[in-house]
Amino acid sequence: MDTAISVLEAGGKDKLLENVDLSSNEEAQHSLFLWLIDPGRLIIFFISLFLIYNGSQRAVKLDRDSKDNPMAEGVQDLTCYHVVLMPVIGSVMLLTMFYFFEYIQYVYIIMCVVVSVTAFINFIYPLLTWTQDKLQLRDDRLPLLTAVVLSITMATAWVLTGHWLCLDALGMALSVMMIQFVRVPSLKVATLLLLGLLVYDIFWVFYSTSIFNANVMVEVAIKKADNPVAMMGEKLNLPSLIKSRPPLSIPGKLIVPSFFQDKSFAMLGLGDIVLPGLLLCFAMRFDSESRSVNLHGSAHSGGGLTRYILHCRRWSYFTVAMIGYAIGLVTAGLIADLFRAAQPALLYLVPGVLIPLFVKAILQGDFRAMWAGPFTKPPLISLETDKRGYHRLGQYSSSILPS
Repeated sequence: MDTAISVLEAGGKDKLLENVDLSSNEEAQHSLFLWLIDPGRLIIFFISLFLIYNGSQRAVKLDRDSKDNPMAEGVQDLTCYHVVLMPVIGSVMLLTMFYFFEYIQYVYIIMCVVVSVTAFINFIYPLLTWTQDKLQLRDDRLPLLTAVVLSITMATAWVLTGHWLCLDALGMALSVMMIQFVRVPSLKVATLLLLGLLVYDIFWVFYSTSIFNANVMVEVAIKKADNPVAMMGEKLNLPSLIKSRPPLSIPGKLIVPSFFQDKSFAMLGLGDIVLPGLLLCFAMRFDSESRSVNLHGSAHSGGGLTRYILHCRRWSYFTVAMIGYAIGLVTAGLIADLFRAAQPALLYLVPGVLIPLFVKAILQGDFRAMWAGPFTKPPLISLETDKRGYHRLGQYSSSILPS
């Protein structure tokens, strides 16, 4: 029977393993055709774009309401120190899961449930408050209580059934929460983060086999944890609990069943959403600050390609980076299917988001401002504009924007 493995997560960093198929060449060509028209992949594609946009919008709103919103205290700004440690910590986690998963699987599941419940509360709470306002309900505690009940119900349903819809709902909530609360204060930090994790991805996908006699990333990604309910049924000698509770896939991916192939799924790892999403969130925040200081002023005079690109300045940095992300995601899937081998998605996503952002920032005159970090604490620069509407680096000030 044909098997298909797609984007899988391991140790917090994700790979694209689009349709690793063991069929004949003719069947492989047929599989590629089905890949191109499978609605499941389109659903995954648009969900990933939505999650990045929604998380970035929430981050901008949180910045705007930071003085009055207690949730702003939960924002974590990454530093170069964090960025350097991430690949190291990820590697340690990956090897721990590879060698000791059977001993820590229940602890891992409990941690996932706790974090997922918190993320799902954050995910649906704005919708519930909006519904309360529309229905003109007076009890201010109702949205929070409803969010808590629904979140616990969703996590419980995932543990009891292992259903992909529950896994997706929790994964979407985790993605939005990470993009909303984890921030990169500068383009420098974002670039170091993505390039460091790109090297991490390439090593564990392409070179781990020669050292550990196994593709560690893939082995960890496809592991399934024993269902804790089945474990309790075994301890209590209740066969009905043991047989009816399936093993649980490791959280960290979105899954949509294939519309054309049985037991085949379109998958996307959360890391392939969150990591580029942090840069796109930075781009949206920079766009928001730029509008406040009238960055998008008159077009710069020039000729040829430069003039054409700058004529498109109405395209925000976020839009440009999102287009690059979409192209990178599609390219990663196609390359993996064509070569029938595991591919690190960041190999295509990182250039996809960095190159257009760098080109636009350099040509538009914002590169120094973005690289130095308008969102550092305290800010290293102030954003000012010249007569043409371009950013220039001002002297140090206690706030990003002029009062």
